[in-house]
Amino acid sequence: MTHETTVDDILNLSDSALVQFLQKARNPMGNFDGLKIQGWENASPAKKELLGEKLRTAVKQVTAAPLDIEELAARLTAAAAAMDTPSRPSRGRSLTLSPEPRIIEDFESACYHELIEDGGRPPFPLSRLEEVLNDPESHHELLRPWVQDLRSRSRDDGQAISRERDRWLDFRKWQLDNRGIAADEGFPEYLEAKRRDYKAMKASELTDDPEFEDTMRRRWERERGNCQQQQDRNDRGVEIFSAYAEVAKRRLADHGFTQPLQLEEDPKRQDQWTTWVEYLEFEYWWLDRLTSSVKSLQSQHDMACKTLTAAKVLKGTEREEDLVTTEAEQRRKTEANEATLALCLAEEASTLVQQATNTRKRYKASRGAQKLGAAKELIDVTRRNEAIGEFMRKTEKYRAVQASEQRQLYKVQWVLQQVSEIKAAQILPPREEKPKLTEGGKRMRQGDDGALPRSNVKRRKEKHGEEDTAGALLGSEAAPVTKQRSARIRGTSTADAVPIPARTSATSRQRQSRRTAAAPSRERLKSLRPRDAGGRVKPLGRPEST
Repeated sequence: MTHETTVDDILNLSDSALVQFLQKARNPMGNFDGLKIQGWENASPAKKELLGEKLRTAVKQVTAAPLDIEELAARLTAAAAAMDTPSRPSRGRSLTLSPEPRIIEDFESACYHELIEDGGRPPFPLSRLEEVLNDPESHHELLRPWVQDLRSRSRDDGQAISRERDRWLDFRKWQLDNRGIAADEGFPEYLEAKRRDYKAMKASELTDDPEFEDTMRRRWERERGNCQQQQDRNDRGVEIFSAYAEVAKRRLADHGFTQPLQLEEDPKRQDQWTTWVEYLEFEYWWLDRLTSSVKSLQSQHDMACKTLTAAKVLKGTEREEDLVTTEAEQRRKTEANEATLALCLAEEASTLVQQATNTRKRYKASRGAQKLGAAKELIDVTRRNEAIGEFMRKTEKYRAVQASEQRQLYKVQWVLQQVSEIKAAQILPPREEKPKLTEGGKRMRQGDDGALPRSNVKRRKEKHGEEDTAGALLGSEAAPVTKQRSARIRGTSTADAVPIPARTSATSRQRQSRRTAAAPSRERLKSLRPRDAGGRVKPLGRPEST
């Protein structure tokens, strides 16, 4: 059956409607051979790029097989190439971009700076970008919130910064939607961001396309529609900010987040912590939506599990997670090929035995039993693979939604960590000022008011012999000392000078007591001075008469 449509029809479809259309266009083998898109060869590069992105997103929801996406892209590209003359290659742009590693690094770097400027928090420092891009496997835990498929590994997993940037833009649109802000507000920033994206990926021809802005506006409107909040039944359709704020608080409380939250009608007036708590509520909303989808598909999944168990084709302790891996699927294909080959060999051997006239009957019977055993093995393998394949098809959507739920849970945990770090940074006490050091590197003692003691100033002045050293070190406190000393040097009266305040600190008194205790008494000094013949103390500095 052929399913025909046009480029514009697909672009006008909502995401859910496009998924339903692709489900109908998909044949029993899981391919899209019956899908024909008219107008592809005449579409502008910007439309082709938008169409490709929209189709890839929808196909991922229809099937988890990545080859089908490439096949669809190849079919559309081939259709465009068929319209060109054989003498020249097609100038149509492929739906899947394969930028060089340097281009990817530049693009991720641009997204990093855009995140920082808009209040986002990149998942890792820019200095680690190259190592993450080169070896995403070693950074799997760091990248888990941003990988596209947790069930497999990809070289693209390292492009986490751009994915977080896209998610942050979705949140910013969410903020506008739930405040009733005009639809066009925020589009200029969105358009400029897309221009930077394509230029960073060396795709400037897309930005130069006359239809680029119109195409980006349609994408903007579609993404805004996807990001609109679907409230609880009683609140659905309510776009009043006060109602949104109450629903946000209730959702946060349902998930155990009870810290006070005061959202602003103008999101630009919010501090960083409030904005990130609102971002947390945004991610909680997606988690609730995915959890609800998993629950709605649970009964269908359980029924498929019972049917598979009743078929008795599982080996030993095989579980569902053992069947859905790429390795398990490849192993089943290998078993089927080996069983088919064994049967072919048995049939060939049986034919040769039948043609031999002098072969004993016992040998003929042995070859017949071998052929029968190979046929039975092939039947068992085929029956097992068909039962598992049927189970995989019936539970495919359940597994995809469950994987999205798990990835969303990692994302919520990451946002929670960011909220905690922002809160901790806001309540940290101010750093204490380091004590001042002397020129020799020793600490200078300070009084209760933060001023340096005058004893240090005195030693500094004695060391350098400069009159204004104290003023330079102590500022206004040293002014009285300098002023009085300057008056004495000039020979003027010190009556007008500011008197030196008396030292009253405990430290000064203790030093004075130690000097007094250590000094010899006046009488003791007199007893040590020389005396004359009459026993009188000789005056100092007077030479003896000869």
